[in-house]
Amino acid sequence: MPITVPILAVLTFGFTLSHFQRTSLSAIAPDLMIQLGLSPDTFGFVASGIFVGVAVGQIPIGILLDRFGARRILPIMLTFAVVGTLWFAASTAVWQLFTSRLIVGIGIASTLMGALVVAARWFPPDRFSMVSSVVFAVAGGLGNGLGATPMAAAAEWVGWRWAFVGVAGVTALSAALIAVIVRDAPPGHSFWTRQPESTRASLAGVLSVARLPGMWRILIMAMVGYPTLITVLGAWGGPYLADVYGLDAIARGNMLALVAGGNVIGFAIFGPLDRLLDTRKGVVIGGTCIGMLTAGTLALWPHPPLWAAVALLVLFGATAAFSVTNIAMGRSLVPERLMGRGVTMVNFATFVGNALLQILAGHLIGLFVASGPAPESAYRFLFAVLAAIYVAATLVYLPLSDRKPSADRTRIATAAR
Repeated sequence: MPITVPILAVLTFGFTLSHFQRTSLSAIAPDLMIQLGLSPDTFGFVASGIFVGVAVGQIPIGILLDRFGARRILPIMLTFAVVGTLWFAASTAVWQLFTSRLIVGIGIASTLMGALVVAARWFPPDRFSMVSSVVFAVAGGLGNGLGATPMAAAAEWVGWRWAFVGVAGVTALSAALIAVIVRDAPPGHSFWTRQPESTRASLAGVLSVARLPGMWRILIMAMVGYPTLITVLGAWGGPYLADVYGLDAIARGNMLALVAGGNVIGFAIFGPLDRLLDTRKGVVIGGTCIGMLTAGTLALWPHPPLWAAVALLVLFGATAAFSVTNIAMGRSLVPERLMGRGVTMVNFATFVGNALLQILAGHLIGLFVASGPAPESAYRFLFAVLAAIYVAATLVYLPLSDRKPSADRTRIATAAR
């Protein structure tokens, strides 16, 4: 068995837990809001905590990954996730709910970036998007799927608090596996001969990444692609299916599992597309256009049949997978010595977008109802705003120069001569 298989497997396992944590509130959201007396605004605030935590952790983690490697950093950070999960399970006040989720976010902030940085060092650049899509597809499919029906069933069986205690135990296991199995780079890689940077030089590297031509456009798109999906799948899809279609927790979980499955299919499709079509920009723009049309349809169609609404949500989940190609665009701009900071900066933008959209969605729904079930018009308004956000991000992205996979292959072949 190639050494990359167990390394990617345990890193993907950690990222799976990250996906689960992000989506675990949606299926149980209506019950959670009733049990804890949360308004839509307050629930949106609580749901944003994990994304604020991930965003806060990105830049420091990027520096730490470049300096110490994923094998050392991920187990330490996942310990924070264990503590935060246990605290959330015991929380009753809003500030406790938010703060514990924020700590979980800081803890899981390293899982994706650790996996991508290690993958960037083990695989050539023109295969990075494909390898990343495998990690996203497996982790997203398992994590989002477990956060749907299984989470709803566990909450009904033992209660949501004990369900999260179990999640804390699994997270501790993930940290131990990473410490034992992961290797940061193959033998002979420049990672092993790098010179340690001073703190000042590390921070200067962050600024260097931010100043790369076109990077700000990639960061804007990162704030839109995955965040629009997680706004639906991770928080408001469950309330939408409960308020508009009257589905109970298990039925909501089943429908959200289909959306998560659509996202997995999307990663399987989008992963190799940039190499097949030899364009990264074109793949991203194609994904945003389909996402915009899907959200727009949900906004303009009054009370579609359940099957049609779920089908549109599944398509919405599938097209959001273009985010992996946008990450590959960002990775192609960044030199090797700044790899950790480069990919974490893109992810930082992603989770800033996640946090802002969670809060915005709560306010938008709150415009229609202070507590209790929201009318269908509230959710149609939310989908209209998501469609408009896609339009704005696409217009920002259009002037960006393409980064073709064929150019990566040519550059590697030239350097090898």
